[in-house]
Amino acid sequence: RHGQFEEAERTLKRTLLEDGSLIEARIGLATTYLASGRESERKKQVQLLLAGPLTRLDRTTFLRRHGRALANQGRLHDAKALWIQCITYAEEGLPNEGSGCANIALSGVIWLEEPAQWRPWMDRLRTATAQLGMDKDLRTFYALRLLWAEATLAARSGQIDKAETIYRKVEAMAPGDLPFSARDWTARGIRLEILLAQKDAPGLVTHMATRNIPRDRDATCLMEYTTARSSLATAN
Repeated sequence: RHGQFEEAERTLKRTLLEDGSLIEARIGLATTYLASGRESERKKQVQLLLAGPLTRLDRTTFLRRHGRALANQGRLHDAKALWIQCITYAEEGLPNEGSGCANIALSGVIWLEEPAQWRPWMDRLRTATAQLGMDKDLRTFYALRLLWAEATLAARSGQIDKAETIYRKVEAMAPGDLPFSARDWTARGIRLEILLAQKDAPGLVTHMATRNIPRDRDATCLMEYTTARSSLATAN
C-alpha cells in the first residue's frame, strides 16, 4: 500500500508541474498525504493552495472536499476549520458553494457529534442559503435538509411530537414542486429517526422493506440501511 501512495504522489506532482492550477490534482495530493499519514506535507498543500493564485471557486472546492476527507478519518475539528474558511471565501459571490460547504459540515457534525453541537452549523447553512444569487432548487433542497436536521435533533433529544410534526409538514408537500426527489428522502430520513427513537423494531423492518436498500447505490439510503440494521441488532 505504501508503494501505491508513492506512485500516486509522483503522478500528481508531475501533473501539477505541468499545470499547477489543476484543482483535482491538488485535492488528490492532499488526500494522498492524509491517507498516508504525512501530516506536514498535507498541511503544506493546504497552505500553498490558500496562498496561491487559484480562484476563490477552486479554493472553496478544495476546502469543502478536503474537509470531508478529514472528517471521514474522524478529524472533525480540523475539518470544521476548513469548512469555516470555505464558507467565508464563498460569502462574496459564491452562494451555492458556501451553502455546499455548510451542508457537508452539517452532515459531518450530525454523524460525529452530539445533538447539542448541531445548532451552530444549522444556523450557518440557513445563513448561507439566504444569500442573494442562490440557485432556487439548491435553496429548496437545503431548506429540506434543515427540516431533516431539525426533526433528527428533536427525535434524538426525545421530542418525538416535534419530529412527528415536521414529518407531517414534509409529507404534505407536493413532490413535483421539489428538486432531486427531496421530499421522499427527507420524509424517509425523518421517519427512520422517529422509529429509532421509539425503538420500534417491527416499524423499522416495515420501513426498510419499502425499498431494496442493500442494492441501492444512493449513499443516503445505504447509511439509512446501516443505521437501521445496527439498531435492530441491538434490539435483538
